Amino acid sequence: MSYKLVQHLGIKHYEINIQRAVEAITESIAFLPEMTEQAQVNLPARVRMATLYAVSQSINERVANTCNLSEDWVGYATRYGDGAGDFSLLCNLTVTEVKEIFAEALDKGVEHYRKIELGMYGLQREIQASET
Repeated sequence: MSYKLVQHLGIKHYEINIQRAVEAITESIAFLPEMTEQAQVNLPARVRMATLYAVSQSINERVANTCNLSEDWVGYATRYGDGAGDFSLLCNLTVTEVKEIFAEALDKGVEHYRKIELGMYGLQREIQASET
């Protein structure tokens, strides 16, 4: 759904395959007696976050924490992984509310502007939707 949204809103985005990085780390710690299942599950999220920060610092941008209230309540976010970021727009919204907002953004089209409150910094940005 997020790919559809960035396309619809005309937001610049990058697709980066982290599989080789995850495999390289896994191979480099093969000396361990075992890599736990939890470590295997959380490694991609942590590699993804390190990659996001490398890209964001390279292009002078910020990383958004996209965890929502539902994920936080059940402990679904990975520490230093998907739960990291410079600001968190979705932190007070349940997963159902997030899905409703994205569906509405895709349905409404380009006729209007959206204001997004960046509460962490007290900033506001207007994002103009553009039709693709």
